[in-house]
Amino acid sequence: MLVCQHAYCQSNEKEILVALSKINALRKVSGLDSVTLSKKLSDGCSKHARYLILNRSNGITEGLEAHKEYKEFKGYSIIGEIAGKHSVISFENPVYAIDQFTNSFYHRIPLLQPNLKEVGIGYEKDEKMSITVVDCSSSMDYSDTNLMPIIFYPTVDQKNVAVVLCDEYPDPIDRSLRDSYAAGLPITIFFSNNQTITEVKFSLLEKGFEEIKCFVSTPESPATDFSQWNTVCAIPTSPLNSNTAYTVNFSCKIDGVVYSKTYTFITTLDE
Repeated sequence: MLVCQHAYCQSNEKEILVALSKINALRKVSGLDSVTLSKKLSDGCSKHARYLILNRSNGITEGLEAHKEYKEFKGYSIIGEIAGKHSVISFENPVYAIDQFTNSFYHRIPLLQPNLKEVGIGYEKDEKMSITVVDCSSSMDYSDTNLMPIIFYPTVDQKNVAVVLCDEYPDPIDRSLRDSYAAGLPITIFFSNNQTITEVKFSLLEKGFEEIKCFVSTPESPATDFSQWNTVCAIPTSPLNSNTAYTVNFSCKIDGVVYSKTYTFITTLDE
């Protein structure tokens, strides 16, 4: 049995360790190395989570403001401010938060960075709110040149893939473009070596023949002005069907050279 010895996470030990295992499961299925849990980064995350709890009633924790700290408000700390700038944030417990991040676009990509070495995880709650803060960019090793150049999620032959986009802010797909309130799980293709990606073509086929309508965001034509980390993202305009095979057909030019990829994944048995 793995036991966490750090004082900063003993009170939420189980949730934090399960969250770490979920991050590493996501990375493993994508062909990436595992990350370790950093005490220093987690201290900052915990402080930022506490800051958000203490200030939830004054309007400074909404939207992208949740990533900031202001000296004049309760619970401010320098390390909390730094953590907020380098983290993905959920108003849920750590276990559910990682599922949210995995099933979104902007919050998934930071967890799939090939040069990520450590993460911090902070979790605070009271009777009204839970906050999970995951620092997933402070420990990136930019000197590492042996990176996987392209990271797909869902990946080749992956099974038990979720079917629905988890709502996030900013919203990567305007609700007017959705066929229903919910949209399908994002398919992301991340280019890690800062290549120039042009002339993207994408299609998603259900059971190999029925094309599924998708909203596609590319580095050339991004969905919003929020960073998408040199990623192509396709979001089905309706939830995917469970226990179904989907085929991705993708092509683009990478630094002017034609690249193409076709592969299949299968969705979860449960709706």
